[in-house]
Order: sequence, then structure tokens, then C-alpha cells
Amino acid sequence: LLKNASSNVLRFKLDAQLPPELAAQARVTGRIVQFPANDAAQIEHYLAAVRSAGLDGLLDHVISVDSIRQYKTHPEAYALGTQALGLPAAHVVFVSSNCWDALGATLFGYQTLWVNRYQLPPEEIGPPPVRTGHSLRDVLAFFEP
Repeated sequence: LLKNASSNVLRFKLDAQLPPELAAQARVTGRIVQFPANDAAQIEHYLAAVRSAGLDGLLDHVISVDSIRQYKTHPEAYALGTQALGLPAAHVVFVSSNCWDALGATLFGYQTLWVNRYQLPPEEIGPPPVRTGHSLRDVLAFFEP
């Protein structure tokens, strides 16, 4: 995300593959949930950024931790995803470019993918993510037979 100082609006700086990859994921998985670490005051700006990027039609839910006053990596934060989807954690694929977030989601019980775009060493604070990839394309591997 980029913050435009003159308009105080957040805008996505998109990787050229992002919209096609999200569209492919939506076709395969059926649902996509975005889980930014934003409070209620920031969510409207975030949603404006999603719309400006043309991604709003691809997201089924945008979850905010503001309602529970806990932040990721607290288990209550990750539980918001299972509540929004009505699915057990083991049936949810959680994708993050932050290793700490993927580790917290793994501890919660999600199937996880750490998108390690910059080939960083993993953090060693818990069980490793179920998978590690280098782009959003790697999400689709969860759904291949």
C-alpha cells in the first residue's frame, strides 16, 4: 500500500500479476478474505485502496481486529477468520508475506503459506508454515490434486 500524502488516501501499488492471480484463486477456492491489521478508523481508507486497485469484487470479507481489541498473533484475532467463513481453521488457507503472521496462523490451526518474496530466512518462533512460496501463484498449489 502506498499513502498519497496530498490526498491522504491509500492506494495499492500492484504487482502486475496480482489481479490475475487473485481472480484465479477466487475461481479455484470460491472465497477470498482480506485480513489487514487495521483498526476501524483505518478500514475505510483500506477499502478505498482496495476499490482503487479494482480488487473489491474479488474479496468476500475484509476483517478488522478492532472489534476484539487484540492484534495478530493473538488467537482471538485469527478466530475472526473462522467466524467470518463458518469453517474450522484446518479448512482455511491463510496467506501472508510476513513470516511472523504465517507462524501465528499456523499455531492457530490454519493451513498456511508464507509468501517469501525476498528469500528471507524464516523466523524461528514456532512451527513453520505449512508451505513457503515466492509469489501468490503458490496459493493455487494448495488446491491441486
